Amino acid sequence: MMGYLCSLLATGGTQKDVRQKKCDVLNPDAVSKGLWLYTPVPIRDLCLRSLVMGVYVTAIVGFPTFLLMWASIKNGSMNGYSYTVFKGVWAMFVSGLVYTLVFPAAICKSNFPELEFEELLNKAVTDE
Repeated sequence: MMGYLCSLLATGGTQKDVRQKKCDVLNPDAVSKGLWLYTPVPIRDLCLRSLVMGVYVTAIVGFPTFLLMWASIKNGSMNGYSYTVFKGVWAMFVSGLVYTLVFPAAICKSNFPELEFEELLNKAVTDE
């Protein structure tokens, strides 16, 4: 759920910053090779990317969390305080992972056709 909602909601704010020229866009070639191919980042459709991000984060983070919690509770080594600390640190880790994946997808140049059109117009004007 965290991966889905972060991907869906954080993308809009980041794209707003790009449109207000607060940050630059990212070349699509940068996220279409290497380790990025094994993440949902290259998917252009926001809803599909958010859905895949939710499944991806569940697979990468949710299952290990479940196994760690199960092992800790089974051994009796976790009480209320240690559970709270564990969940807080783990949520920090997960949010860092999710934001690292969401940010490049949000600022990818292919998400801003109006900027590409503006570049073409500027190029046409300078060529004349």
